[in-house]
Amino acid sequence: MAKRNTRAKRSYDVVQLDAEYNSLRPVLAQLEKEIDHQLAQLLHRSVALAFPVQHRVKDWSSIAAKLQRVRLSMKDLRDLQDLVGFRIVLQFRRDVERVCSLIERTFKLVNRYDTITRLREDQFGYSSVHFVVELPAEWLAVPTMAGLADLRAEIQVRTTAQHIWAEASQTLQYKNERAVPQELKRSIYRVSALLETVDLEFERVLSDRDSYKAEVAQTTLPEEPLNVETLQQVLDSSWPSGNKDQNGEDYADLLTDLNALGVATPGAVRQMISKWRDSVLSKDAARVAEERKNPNSLTRLERVGDGVFFTHVGLTRSALEMELPQHYKEYSSKKWSIPLVKG
Repeated sequence: MAKRNTRAKRSYDVVQLDAEYNSLRPVLAQLEKEIDHQLAQLLHRSVALAFPVQHRVKDWSSIAAKLQRVRLSMKDLRDLQDLVGFRIVLQFRRDVERVCSLIERTFKLVNRYDTITRLREDQFGYSSVHFVVELPAEWLAVPTMAGLADLRAEIQVRTTAQHIWAEASQTLQYKNERAVPQELKRSIYRVSALLETVDLEFERVLSDRDSYKAEVAQTTLPEEPLNVETLQQVLDSSWPSGNKDQNGEDYADLLTDLNALGVATPGAVRQMISKWRDSVLSKDAARVAEERKNPNSLTRLERVGDGVFFTHVGLTRSALEMELPQHYKEYSSKKWSIPLVKG
């Protein structure tokens, strides 16, 4: 006699849940908007994102399919933890715990788990830290957030390598070991190990770079050839810190310009900046004043509000233009000219 299935799927009133979803949808969209804004503020200037934060409100078809697939214990749709979802993909592993700490300090934490803890050492899979959060009570006092109480969102945090594995396994439908044909397991294990190694090797590179930068600050000679790290060190010590773009500056492109125009050592860059520093900073202040007087200007509003316009790279290019006006003009003309396509 066949065993009786004692774990029958729970039945739901799909029509009622569909109607509930339609009434909740505008509120969910508002929750998505508010959390997206808060995450943007949290992550701005603090970590290196692989790409902008992904977010979505779960559509009804996905919810209906999940209810058919998984037994859920819930009173209404508000009990679902991923009605609103966010994914933060970071370039480097070292930033994961920092971002996780920011999330825990900012939101009301309902749950946290790491998918890797579900795996044995001899199993493969992707690591991703998941948070289930609600808005803190003090936020709910703000009129635009008053209706968002008891609504939950899921926030995933992972690295680029972890994201590659997650997306590829989704496409291949190899989310766990049992789904993989025996003939392919060796290859899948190898890919999983390689992606984990990518994260570890990036950590090694960052650690080595930190050591090198600390050494550069103490031992760089004025006549040494410039590289990206020594150039950044010179600019950080020569220009006001407020002008620096904390999201990153293109030192490599500036290095190309400096080398092309013969300003190729730390000493030469320092001498040039010292000569033109006051003039360049006056130019920066004038540009800030100009932007503030223009009510239609959308240029770098946040920076202008802080009283700066040019970045460190921009300030250095201004000094380079003042130092070598004719050569700079000719070089820039060639660099930015668009060749005509014959045909």
